[in-house]
Amino acid sequence: MKPLKVVLFKPSKYNPDGHVQRFWRGFLPNATGNHIKSMTPREMNGRLIESQYIDENVYHPSEYLHLMEGTPGYETLVALVGVQSHQFQRALDLAAYAKDRGCMSIIGGPHPMTCDTTILQGHGVSFALAEAEIVWPAILADAMDGELRPVYGAAQRWTKELDPPVLQPPTRDALRRYVLPLMGVYPARGCPFLCNFCSVIKIAGRRVRSQPIATTIQTLRAAKAAGVKTIFFTSDNLNKYAEVKELMQAMIDEKIGLDFFCQCDTQAERQGDLIELMARAGCFQIFVGVESFDRAALNGAHKGQNRPETYDQIVRLCRDNGITSHFSNIIGFPNQTRTQVLEHLDVLRSKRSGDAFELGLVATRDHQVCTRLGKGLRDPQTHTLAAARDQRDLALQHSVRHRLLLARRAAPRVTWLVLLRVYGTVVTPRPRRAAGCRSSH
Repeated sequence: MKPLKVVLFKPSKYNPDGHVQRFWRGFLPNATGNHIKSMTPREMNGRLIESQYIDENVYHPSEYLHLMEGTPGYETLVALVGVQSHQFQRALDLAAYAKDRGCMSIIGGPHPMTCDTTILQGHGVSFALAEAEIVWPAILADAMDGELRPVYGAAQRWTKELDPPVLQPPTRDALRRYVLPLMGVYPARGCPFLCNFCSVIKIAGRRVRSQPIATTIQTLRAAKAAGVKTIFFTSDNLNKYAEVKELMQAMIDEKIGLDFFCQCDTQAERQGDLIELMARAGCFQIFVGVESFDRAALNGAHKGQNRPETYDQIVRLCRDNGITSHFSNIIGFPNQTRTQVLEHLDVLRSKRSGDAFELGLVATRDHQVCTRLGKGLRDPQTHTLAAARDQRDLALQHSVRHRLLLARRAAPRVTWLVLLRVYGTVVTPRPRRAAGCRSSH
């Protein structure tokens, strides 16, 4: 009976020129691969299992392609994990590469969970359509027998209760591949809202499920011992996690001492006691999906829980507790005109005061509607894409500024040069005027 070698692989994506996108240093390590590696036992049914996780974004092909060619004396499983739609083509190519060389291959993540892959099934590459807690043990058992089923998890997408293992932190070599020694932790999953531009409820469900606080605390302790300095709580709307106060208090009591950032919804403006507790536990930034300053646009996106009149209160509440607020903004909602996009940007400019703002084109559940109607999301009648192009420099500056704020908080020595080399973006910082010079405006 052969032992099993598992290669967990987070694929990158193809650039417009056809080359695979890679970075000298990454910024945010993907949490899925590390999570599934921690779920992989060292033995099963008396047989050894060896596992390895590769993030293609920060690895050179010479470091991983040989792992997809199999190892004599082993069954080899290549699992493409956390695959998003823009990475799906690359995942297919890597899975086919591994399959052609005698390995078993399977693709899982947001794309196969939420999109129809029926036409691709039954041709040698398998697909996981559910959370890893549901399908991963069966995948490993079948891989040990040398053959995978075409599909896993078609009957049930989500596990009812979360009881994952304590996460194994990245190795120091893996941490060095990123600008910051950062790790993602997922204490809760799910979101109760129905925003039609968001895929979270399709991926994690509407019921908020959480893992035991003791598991999260042990994970944080292990991360700190491994050299991790910053934590990203990847749960959507951490303030909707019923035990969030207990977790924050446990972090304080246990003297975890790790800085972290997280995501909350706009209803956090009514949770001042929670924000204060989060600050004491180490929170330095909160991502808030404000999306729009237009109430009609928010209602049209099924995000009526957002009230623009509360946004300033969120900023003040965060600042009072030494926390940076990071507001995401969406431009390009269906039926949004060029004039409305520019008005949104005018409001955004008026609020530029040291906190971070991020712009993005909408990528939505509306895609399903538009597909049925035979209408593209970037309909020229609204001129939204043209308006976005006109303002791409502003969006880029905000995006880079956010990353710089994070880097300055967690690693003060990180410079503009490092960030720009990482992201391959040519952006010139605003020059300082020499002493005694007056503006010509």
